[in-house]
Amino acid sequence: FIGVVGFDNTRQQRAIDASELAALETAAGVIGAALHRERLVDDVRRDRERAAEARVAGLAKANAVIRANLERLAGQTDLHSFMGHMLLEATRQFNAVSGAVIVLKDSLQQWRIVAHVRDGQPAEPPFAASVPVSGSPFTARFAELREPMYLEIARQETEIWPGVLAFHRSEGAVGSVVYPLVFGARSVGFLVLTFQRNAEDVQKSELLVALAQQATLAVQLTRLAYSAKEAAVLMERTRIGQEIHDGLAQSFTGILLQLGAVEEFPSCKKRGSELAVTLSRIRELARDGLTEARRSVMALRLDQTRRPGLEIALRQLADRSTVPGGVTCTFEGGGIATGLRPEHEHELLRIAQEAVSNAVRHARPQTVRITMTDEPAHWELAVADDGVGMLERPDVYAGEGFGLSSMRQRAGAIGGQWQIDSRPGTGTRVSVRIEKRAS
Repeated sequence: FIGVVGFDNTRQQRAIDASELAALETAAGVIGAALHRERLVDDVRRDRERAAEARVAGLAKANAVIRANLERLAGQTDLHSFMGHMLLEATRQFNAVSGAVIVLKDSLQQWRIVAHVRDGQPAEPPFAASVPVSGSPFTARFAELREPMYLEIARQETEIWPGVLAFHRSEGAVGSVVYPLVFGARSVGFLVLTFQRNAEDVQKSELLVALAQQATLAVQLTRLAYSAKEAAVLMERTRIGQEIHDGLAQSFTGILLQLGAVEEFPSCKKRGSELAVTLSRIRELARDGLTEARRSVMALRLDQTRRPGLEIALRQLADRSTVPGGVTCTFEGGGIATGLRPEHEHELLRIAQEAVSNAVRHARPQTVRITMTDEPAHWELAVADDGVGMLERPDVYAGEGFGLSSMRQRAGAIGGQWQIDSRPGTGTRVSVRIEKRAS
């Protein structure tokens, strides 16, 4: 019911016949239809205005999120921190129950979770934090993925990532959106959002596309920054090594030459004389200094493992570290072929060099043993000495410049397990265990 139509066209009582009544009804119908159409047009216009306002508000909100993330990306150098903020915003914007950012770690040959959000809060993942690239169901399922995918939890029968399926089911999750972070022709990671409702439409969201692009950019910027830092460090190491070679090592060589000339004087040839003993001691100290300078130069050189291999590099380290009449350094582990990445062998060599240097300089040992042991699933590199051992806990020495922190960091960077065992009077053993590469 819209209204009524009235006609007043006479001052006298008049009977309206059927034809006139029909004409009036038709006119009323036309007027009612016009009014109804006007109402419909108004309703459509209001709906469009509300939709436009909602879209403008949504775009403003999305732009605010994107702008905030760009500011974080420009101001933060830590990938984990940025990814955590970005993922938190994504779960809030799309009302996801949980989310994760998975990044490819080329150096470790792993897929690793760098950020995880649960119930609106950053949290450690309650399942495996990483899986190997080679041979894993995750790689088989998603490595070639270039477009977003929606997975229904109820239809998943096999575990793609250890522990994830059971976790999602315990949370009452219905589905997950997997968005690949694609750079060039390869996936460098994935943004995963999980929902307690059907959220197939989320994968088409422009905001999700923008957030995924920001995450991809963050991964690539982090890699570029790391590469630049590594290049700068290697250049600096080369420069320092050259300065030691041209300066300190040459000075020790000059001292030894001058001592040789002095020892030719008749007054210095008397055995057992006080001067001869002093000169002999000076020669010994100069030789030790030259040996240490050469060891430092070798430790700073680049790509030692890529040419001769780790075994030869460790054997050369043992030979260079032997001081006749002082320290005997040996290597055990002939015929090894680790199959490790060159970067990993390089870090293992650096750890061995630091451990041997510490032993020779601080432990006063008679023997130092370098061993490379082939275990079923791991390689173990160990450096053991029979020196004085540590009087304090290893963490006390870590702050005194003994290189323990550096060795621990190097081992962690290649996914290795670093350990040190020492007791006063029984020597020290430093070891690193690293998983073998899947064939």
